[in-house]
Amino acid sequence: MDPLKFDLYNIKGIPSNEKIVILEKDFACDYVVYTDGSKIDGNVGFSVCIFERNSLLPVHCYKLNIFNSVFQAELAAIDFAAGWALDKNVKIKIFTDTKSSIVSLRSANITSNFVPSVKEHLYKAKDLVSLTWVKAHAGNQSNKLADRLAKIASFCATEMYIPSPIRL
Repeated sequence: MDPLKFDLYNIKGIPSNEKIVILEKDFACDYVVYTDGSKIDGNVGFSVCIFERNSLLPVHCYKLNIFNSVFQAELAAIDFAAGWALDKNVKIKIFTDTKSSIVSLRSANITSNFVPSVKEHLYKAKDLVSLTWVKAHAGNQSNKLADRLAKIASFCATEMYIPSPIRL
């Protein structure tokens, strides 16, 4: 794909019930998930760490294009986790240390086509996914692990394509 294909915004066709997604539920879950995105020296990546009863399952790490933003990496990680929950039909609690992702998912004011795409997936998984903010660099070992792996993913991981942000 063309790395300069831009993420142009178009809200037409998005059902009203999918424009704002609120996933801060408290329910018993099958898995706990920590997500993180990173951009270092122009390299962008994300990690998704899934825990079942405090045991880490195989980690999912992806490298994005150098034109992608850390914001997009964070959203891609959340999107991946929601897709994983849908695919497995299991309940998960996603912990992210980026408030901007949560704010963008809760907002009807969208500036990116990527956000509605993530919202659509989260809406489909709404009964399976809870999304919660966790403070970064506060000693949470699972969050630290996701952070370290996202940094590594930005240099060497399976590549994933998402459109470049409109503002480079």
